[in-house]
Amino acid sequence: MEADADRHALADRIDALAEELGALSRRVAGLEARLEAGAVAPPAAQEPDPARIEAAESPAEPPPWGTTTTLLSRSAFVCLLLVAALILRTLSESGVIGVQVGSLLGIGYAAALMAASGLLYGRRSPLAPILAVSGTALLCTVVLETNARLGVVSTPTGYGLLILAGAAMAGVNLRHDVALPGCVATAAVVVSGLLLGLPGPNIQFLALLVLVSNATAYAVARRPGYGWLRIFVLLATVAVWATWARELRYDFLAGRGSPASLPWFLPLLFATAAVYLASAYRGASQPGAKRIGVLDAALPSVTVMWAFPAALEAVGSPRGPSASFGLAGGFASLAYFALALQLSRGGKPGTPGTGAFAFGGALLLAVSLPLALDNPLLALSLLSGAALGLGILSGRWESGAVRLTAYLLQAYVSAAAAVSISLPDDPGLQVFLTAAVSGIAFGHYRWARTHPPPGPSAFFSRADPTDRTAVVLLLSTLVAGFLALLPGVHRLVQAVSTDPENAFGCAQSILLNGSALALILAAYRSRSTEIRAVAILVLALGAAKVFLIDLFAARGIPLVLSVSSFGAAAALGSLVLRRWQRCEPA
Repeated sequence: MEADADRHALADRIDALAEELGALSRRVAGLEARLEAGAVAPPAAQEPDPARIEAAESPAEPPPWGTTTTLLSRSAFVCLLLVAALILRTLSESGVIGVQVGSLLGIGYAAALMAASGLLYGRRSPLAPILAVSGTALLCTVVLETNARLGVVSTPTGYGLLILAGAAMAGVNLRHDVALPGCVATAAVVVSGLLLGLPGPNIQFLALLVLVSNATAYAVARRPGYGWLRIFVLLATVAVWATWARELRYDFLAGRGSPASLPWFLPLLFATAAVYLASAYRGASQPGAKRIGVLDAALPSVTVMWAFPAALEAVGSPRGPSASFGLAGGFASLAYFALALQLSRGGKPGTPGTGAFAFGGALLLAVSLPLALDNPLLALSLLSGAALGLGILSGRWESGAVRLTAYLLQAYVSAAAAVSISLPDDPGLQVFLTAAVSGIAFGHYRWARTHPPPGPSAFFSRADPTDRTAVVLLLSTLVAGFLALLPGVHRLVQAVSTDPENAFGCAQSILLNGSALALILAAYRSRSTEIRAVAILVLALGAAKVFLIDLFAARGIPLVLSVSSFGAAAALGSLVLRRWQRCEPA
């Protein structure tokens, strides 16, 4: 019976399996039919991932510099290079080979290392930076030692080798798009050039070296984080030109005749200044640049601040600079303005760099125009007109920086006029020129109040959106107008007073207080809070003049009139301001 039961169970299992097999057969047949009808796409064969294959087949990355193994291997390689250099030095010092031959072999060995670094950079070898730094350091060391201790390499030849080394490493930098060789070489070349030939370096070749170094520094320091190189070379350049100008000045004053380096001075000076301006212009005209770098923005003005005094000290005569020198500076300022104009045509409002070149041109014009003209006030009146012209151009160029430059130039004109004013016997021309400055400054102020600042300006959109800075134009108007009235007041008190000096001091206080009252009336008429604030400032100056100076230094009727003028101005001003407050809506 048990056997029968087992047979029945086996038969049931066979039947179940047969049913499952039939169901599977039917499903396979249905899938085949659907596949033939195109309802189901065959599964695509999974292709291997190219990135995984590349990662599997590519060799492992070299270990980073910071690992112990890599650091030791590179240190060993540096020692090997140093041993080879020391062997050459030992053979030369022991007399096995001549000093001159040993020096040439050392220079050739350093040049070979630098050339090999260029080849290895092309192969992405980790040894390329070691060869670049070692070759540059070795060449600079050999040049300095053979020049100072052995006397084999002359100073001009040494400068030439250093210039070639810096240019070669800059070429490696640009060809392989790396930063290390050019930066290290430029810095090492500048330091070696400053040390070469001490205590009496060949100054014209040193100036040529820093000229080339400025060009290579700009070429290799374009990556972020390498701006220090350009600043370092700039400081070295300023030191070299200041030293050269001082040497030429001493030779000229000592009566030693024209130094041999004098014909080199102006051409190299102009070439160095041109390199700075070209680098700043290129930095400002980069396509897609929204703002200019800090160094490129400062270079046009910094160039004026070191190049103009150097040329003035070296070329100027003991009696002072000639008019032709000032004219040359004026024409150079036109080049600045031409570059600013070219940048303004970039098609975008407020093109970066326009303000930088306009400010540099205004600075150069301000220091050179008084040298070109015999009359300082005539130069200041022309500068005042130039400031107004810059203000108008700032609207066309849509440059807030140029507008701010115009404000500063107008303020400088008034301050310089206050310093250079005098009381001549025939003040006609002086009164006319200072009045012209006052009129131009007032016209500038009226223009600023009818033409708002451009929208893209960083200064006016963030720091001064309401253009309150234009108040300096009104202050410049008042200062120049006050100076224009002084000569006439001085002649008047001389004619009517027995104590002209005492009367003239009090007359200035009366003039200040009267000006403050006139400004209060003008502010009330135009409802200008800005003019009212300036009027209060002028009245405060009048009070300080009366109570801190006149009350202790003046006497008699002039003192009475001085104190009375302030009292009258304060009383009338108070009435006007009280009425103004009543007229204002609550």
